[in-house]
Amino acid sequence: MAGNPSSRVLLMEFNKLTKEPVEGFNISLKNEDIYSWSVAIFGPPKTLYEGGYFKAEMTFPHDYPYRYN
Repeated sequence: MAGNPSSRVLLMEFNKLTKEPVEGFNISLKNEDIYSWSVAIFGPPKTLYEGGYFKAEMTFPHDYPYRYN
């Protein structure tokens, strides 16, 4: 994993998001795979989604960031 350029990019982005989290979002690796993230989104206060907890999974291609789909 460490030798692949796309895994290094994802690891840098993941580390930045865990050290400087975005309010209302939480991320973790799914099955310790840098290409598969678990995401939790918390509904922001004073909105229709307040108190909501939404889960998602993000899967990145092995040639990320050069391919987007």
